[in-house]
Amino acid sequence: MASGYFSEIQRFRQTWLWFLILGLLGLFVWGFIQQIIMDIPWGNNPASDTGLMLFSLIPAGITLLFLVARLETRLDRNGISYRFFPFHRTRKTIYWNELAGTTVKKYRPLADYGGWGIRTGRGGEKAFNVSGRYGVSLELKDGKRILIGTRRPEELSRALRELAVMPPPPTP
Repeated sequence: MASGYFSEIQRFRQTWLWFLILGLLGLFVWGFIQQIIMDIPWGNNPASDTGLMLFSLIPAGITLLFLVARLETRLDRNGISYRFFPFHRTRKTIYWNELAGTTVKKYRPLADYGGWGIRTGRGGEKAFNVSGRYGVSLELKDGKRILIGTRRPEELSRALRELAVMPPPPTP
């Protein structure tokens, strides 16, 4: 990390999530092979070949979405910018002069925000998280709150202190 600078790209890498996604995809691939290639109807009440082909696009699309999805975070002298691709085509930047405060904190993704992704928590705080249990909570001067997840909370805290937008940690 360069002085006063932080950059991170996070992807969905949870093993349980990929078992679920690939299991669903595998089920439809098997159904496709059985009905379309082997000409054996799939299930007790099989869909038409066209219906099965179209319906199989759903798990394929979900798999592709999770393969390309990523949360990009960057801190520099201008502010903190983030992009949750493919939902944000361009970076969103929050300039330092728009902030009332920042806190790097531990949180519970399921309990506090209902999971991972682009979420809204209690009190209307918007969260952008992909994995892990740490994030930077941004309190904007207009009253809005945003949480951006991180897998590197110590480096993020250090960058915020170097940029003088977060108070130093308390001394024991």
